[in-house]
Amino acid sequence: MFDSIATDFHFLSPQFLWLLMPIAALVIYRVARDRLKNKAFSRTAIAPHLMALLITKSNSTKNTGPLLAVTMILVLIVIALAQPVWQHKNAETDHTSPLIIVMDQSLSMKQKDVSPNRNLRAQFLINRLFTHGVNRPISIVAVSGSTHILLPPTNDVELASLYLSYLSPELMPTEGGDAAQLAKRIKSTPSLNKQGTGLVLVTDGLQTGVSSLKKLLADNHISSVALAFTEMGKQTADELGIPVIQADRLPSNSMALINTVANMPLQANSDDNNWQDESFYLLLATASLILLWFRKGWTLNWSFMLLFCLLTPVQHAKASPIDWLLTKDQQAMIYVYNGNYQQAKALFDDTHWKAMSCYYTEDFKCAQNEFSKIGDVDSIFNMADAASQDGRYKTARELYKGLLTLQPKYPGAQHNLAIVEEIISKINGLSESYQSTNPPSKNGKPPPKDANEIADGSKKKVIGELPKSTLKAADILKSSAATEQWLRDISRDPRQFIRLKFLSEFNRDNEDMQ
Repeated sequence: MFDSIATDFHFLSPQFLWLLMPIAALVIYRVARDRLKNKAFSRTAIAPHLMALLITKSNSTKNTGPLLAVTMILVLIVIALAQPVWQHKNAETDHTSPLIIVMDQSLSMKQKDVSPNRNLRAQFLINRLFTHGVNRPISIVAVSGSTHILLPPTNDVELASLYLSYLSPELMPTEGGDAAQLAKRIKSTPSLNKQGTGLVLVTDGLQTGVSSLKKLLADNHISSVALAFTEMGKQTADELGIPVIQADRLPSNSMALINTVANMPLQANSDDNNWQDESFYLLLATASLILLWFRKGWTLNWSFMLLFCLLTPVQHAKASPIDWLLTKDQQAMIYVYNGNYQQAKALFDDTHWKAMSCYYTEDFKCAQNEFSKIGDVDSIFNMADAASQDGRYKTARELYKGLLTLQPKYPGAQHNLAIVEEIISKINGLSESYQSTNPPSKNGKPPPKDANEIADGSKKKVIGELPKSTLKAADILKSSAATEQWLRDISRDPRQFIRLKFLSEFNRDNEDMQ
């Protein structure tokens, strides 16, 4: 135990330890001043040779006690502000870190050296992984000369399997195998770049930018494995420094990929939020010392400094001089202008802006809850959009219907309602088809608590948990919270929709670079 404390002991906010320097300087000044004052008095009041005979030396700490107590109190407060830690919190593991399935969609993946071809074989192996269950959100990313997110993180394995079946090299805007574009896309997407993210790279070899991807994996502690179809694919995995599974030699019943993914950590422990702050015990010791202040005669001229310092731990790490100048809403707006919506969400007191910040950070349940506090028709529309973005399509449908009852001609409501109903119909049909070919086992997971908010088919016992679509929401509320990116009608030709989506992203990325 003590070895663990010695190894893990550190301060979360060590900058506060600099306050010990002025405290030490003040104590030295006070002690030196008192000594000089006593010497000066002894020289002027009585002869030095007589003073030595008249003074009785005492070991009493009556004079130094208050100074020592105040010094200890200030030191304890400073150490408490520095937040000493030496053990992790006993919190439950966070299962929200996604597993990114990176599918190499270069034209070489159509080679038929494995049956029926590399791409379809890869889809079979990944679908087998889905069938055995993945207890975390799944995201599918397609990479070639450019990188595109086919499916944001979702717990709906049926939906992931469906979208995976649409993927083929013909959909990619440009040919190649640029790992740098993959690294850039993951880094710029908050829903993918989380603590504990896992990555499965399915490839026959990436051509460029491998060093950029290697740096991203190392810097963000992303657990990875490569499913390689060629020696070039194995070489890519070796350059990345990640485990490799030879897909061209992998038997259909192999558990290698499934076991590797199952052993990936769901959450990293490097975040400061995972440490247990022990400063509470120091504050208890400080309070005990403060009780001595009520003893008769215990006083210091600079005791007002103690009161000032005691106010600081109340605010703790949240205290800042900016609080004296700006309100919480004004501070939050600064974060909004800088694109830091997570900080803005925590600061806003204004309900409308708090709801928008929740939407921008893709916390759609929070957004729906905050919009519900406003109560006008615009907020109902935004609540419906938030529910649909979160995969709770039946809730979104009821909200759209309620809005149309209040205002039948509300812009976009009827269109979005039709799209949501189409999605619900697809999920119901897909669930029935999946259940007929893959009956649930006795040990299968029960439906999620809010299955009634998704679709009727989601009530059945299937692999996975709550379908949750996490999209970039930076521009969603600019047009009355329109959700055209995810709630489009793709029933006519899904592959054509995906191809146009990839092409649009490719052109937009090129425009941003110019």
